This record gives sequence, structure tokens and C-alpha cells, in this order.
Amino acid sequence: MDVGCGAGREAVFLAQHGLNMIGVDLSAEAFRIAAERAKEAGVQVDWRHGNVLDLPVEDQSVDFVNDRGCFHSIAEEERDQFAREIARILKPGGMMLLRGCREKKEEGHFVPVTGQAVDRHFGKYFDRGEVFPIQMVTGIGFGREGMKGNLVVLKKK
Repeated sequence: MDVGCGAGREAVFLAQHGLNMIGVDLSAEAFRIAAERAKEAGVQVDWRHGNVLDLPVEDQSVDFVNDRGCFHSIAEEERDQFAREIARILKPGGMMLLRGCREKKEEGHFVPVTGQAVDRHFGKYFDRGEVFPIQMVTGIGFGREGMKGNLVVLKKK
């Protein structure tokens, strides 16, 4: 599943590589773009309109969750609910690839994805690997170099 999938770029990419994908997002316009991308790529993605804090996905029905920039958009007071939802839908031993911003920018609304934040919100449900610094390519106000980000893999206990 691609959580906060937006216009579906990563869900389509993963479907092209053989994964059965579910894409969840709130934006109807993003789904329009995502459906067109999937059609052009010749893949099927199960697009589901919904809130990441109340995922329209059955309990323990997903093997893998991809998060590129969703968790870092969740307000601090809602992050525990987000982690609970991911834990609810993942099968035991399921994996999550979590990527998000590393630093808070003055003008940005993103909440950094740090080892401490991951441990605080996901720790009771997941074991985590090392937090790796990455550069996240984005077209939204971060210039050519993109956004300084972190990547961490989580495994459901």
C-alpha cells in the first residue's frame, strides 16, 4: 500500500515491479492523475479515497506500506493515530518504508522524521532499522537539491 499516494507516481512504479498496490489519499484530483498514470503504464492499482488516520483497509491485510512524505505531514498530536493505523493494517512481520524530511524549515509545515520521532510513535508496534539521510527530490519550494530527508525501514512486531 502507498499511504498518502498523491498522484500515484510511486504506487504505479511499485505495481510495474509486480506488487499488488493499494493507493490511499484524500485528493480526488490526485486520483484522476494517478489513474491516468496507471493506465499509461499498463498497471492496475486499487485507488481508495480516505484519510490516513482512518485507513479504508482491512485489519492485517497488507504486507508492505510505502510512505514518501505522508508521516512528515502529520501533525504531532495525530502521529500516534497514524502509527496505530499502519500497525492495524499490516500483517505481522509486514514492512514499512518511511521517508520524510530531516529538518524543520521555518516556512514549511513538515514535522521531521527522526529516529526519536519514529521510536516515540511506532516503537510499540514496530522494530526499526537504521535511519539513513537521503535527498528527496521534490518540486515544491526546495530548489534543485530537493529536501534533506531521512529513510527508515520498520518491521511490525
